[in-house]
Amino acid sequence: KHVDASPLFDQWLETWTNKCASGLRDGPLLKVAHGRLCANFDQQRIELAREVDCLRRLNFRVPETIALVADEARQRIQVAHALRSACRLYDRCSSHISDDDACMLQPWIQACRDVAAKAFPASRGQAPRIAWTSPSESTRAWVDGFAETVASLQEKVDVLSKARSQCDASLSLLSASDGSRDMENITTKPLQDVVDRLALEGFQGLNQWVASLDGRCRAALRETIRQSLRHRSGEKTGWGRSALTRGQL
Repeated sequence: KHVDASPLFDQWLETWTNKCASGLRDGPLLKVAHGRLCANFDQQRIELAREVDCLRRLNFRVPETIALVADEARQRIQVAHALRSACRLYDRCSSHISDDDACMLQPWIQACRDVAAKAFPASRGQAPRIAWTSPSESTRAWVDGFAETVASLQEKVDVLSKARSQCDASLSLLSASDGSRDMENITTKPLQDVVDRLALEGFQGLNQWVASLDGRCRAALRETIRQSLRHRSGEKTGWGRSALTRGQL
């Protein structure tokens, strides 16, 4: 005995007819939600595309108005997923950028903002320069460009994080002393190499960071010199006492 699925299909048809008429309007590519940059793609469109595919395989005749929305959504799914990935990466980058780092990363942060700005109206009443209604080739090119720009920001965030770790390690090594180190072998060249590399890669606002680094370096060197002098003073005192004990003086 066959189950009559017509009532279920009619209910589905009524639901999606109403949604397509009122709730699935094309919006901008991006939106800001709770202070975060997000892809603006209605999840219902993805659900509709999947459901229409299933109904077609079951030989149900889907009305053209609904089928067009589903086909359009299917063409946009890959772009929407790529845009969501780029937004998640941007959010992750932003969460790791401190105020001090933001100054040095300004060129790449600004590049992301400039690309994202195209998806928002320049002023009230104006349409954004790129939207879901734009030609699919243009939309795909914009999403790819945004993803590449965000990836560049992530790369620079990683470079800066590694540079900070290298400087911290160098300063720790500089200040770690048992007093017996040869002062002539102490060098700040690793620190200078890090600063030079950041400057060559285009990081901005390095002066403030270098000033802070210079202060930490001076403190580390003072501690190293203090330990060295204390060690040498102890050696001389120990030699004198040992000689007196042996009756050599």
